[in-house]
Formats: sequence, C-alpha cells, structure tokens
Amino acid sequence: MPTPTGTREYSYYVDGSVRNITDDHATASFRYDAFGQVAELDVTTGAPPFVPDSRHDSRFGDLLAWRDVGGAQARVLVRTIPGPDGFSATRRGAGGPWVFAFGELRGNRFFTDENGAFVQDVDYQPFGTPTSSGAQPGSLLYSTQQWNAGDALAAFGVSQLGARIYDPAIGRFLSRDPLLIPATATTTNPYAFA
Repeated sequence: MPTPTGTREYSYYVDGSVRNITDDHATASFRYDAFGQVAELDVTTGAPPFVPDSRHDSRFGDLLAWRDVGGAQARVLVRTIPGPDGFSATRRGAGGPWVFAFGELRGNRFFTDENGAFVQDVDYQPFGTPTSSGAQPGSLLYSTQQWNAGDALAAFGVSQLGARIYDPAIGRFLSRDPLLIPATATTTNPYAFA
C-alpha cells in the first residue's frame, strides 16, 4: 500500500486481525490473547529517517503492561488506574513517574505529571490525524493512548484499535472488521423478516 513516505505491507491472521506491518523504516508484530485483545506488540525501527517508537509491550488486560521503552533501554511495568469521565492515572515502573491522562477538550487530549506540569499534548486534525507535542516517542513519559482507546503507532502514522488498524491520513480502516457472525440475515435478526 502506498504511503506518504513510501510503501507499507500488512499481513493478517485468518480472522482478519493484523499480524504484521512492515514499511521501509519499521516493523510491527502483533500477538493476540484468547479474547482477541492484543497481548504482545513489538515495534522495531530500522535505518533513518524514522520515528523512535521502538518498543515491546506485553499486556495483561487493560490495566497492566510490561513495556520496553526506547527499544530495550528500560523495562517498566505500566499500571493504569481508571477514573471518572475518561481520566486515568498511570504509574511507569516502581517509583517511576505518574502520568495523568485527561479526556478530550475540543479535539485535544493532554497528559500531566504528578506536579500538574504538562507532559504531552495531543491535538487531532479532521479524520483523527494526531499532532503530539511535549514528550516524544521513546521517552518514559510518552503516552501512546489516544482519544478512541486506541494505541498510536507513531512509527507508521496509524492507530491500532483492537484488532484493526486505522489510517487517519486517508480516513479508513485498513482491514475488515474481524467480527464473524456465521448466520444468515433471517436468523440473526428474525424481527426484520417476520
């Protein structure tokens, strides 16, 4: 598939979930658990120019994840504590920094540290193209969390939403919905055909 910076190749599992993403400068590999949630994500970057988003995530549900930040520079346990109205607190490692995520305010998502100082600010353009300022990919304070509960894959400029990949540059999902209902329309919705 052509991209603004070259070409990109996607491979999929039989159920439609993304297996690998490869382009000229980076590779991402996905592994899923029994419930279809991403259990492991490996992003490796190659020769410049690239976005330094190398990481290895091992996720245990929505609240715990082991993350190798900046390749293998630091392995931290990321603990997320959800709060009301889209607020969440994240602890990055034992004794590490706290990062607080706040919901959208006119197309904006922002993150602060325990002192209230802005750490990262993410603005969204039409169709969801993120523009991040502050903490950069590869740093301990950088957050890949997006407004739609997706994971920003900065090395590719796409968002991972469950088992699907969304490209905000074209405003499209790059795969079919992996939900498979092995039934006919009449058995799935009998009231419409009564």
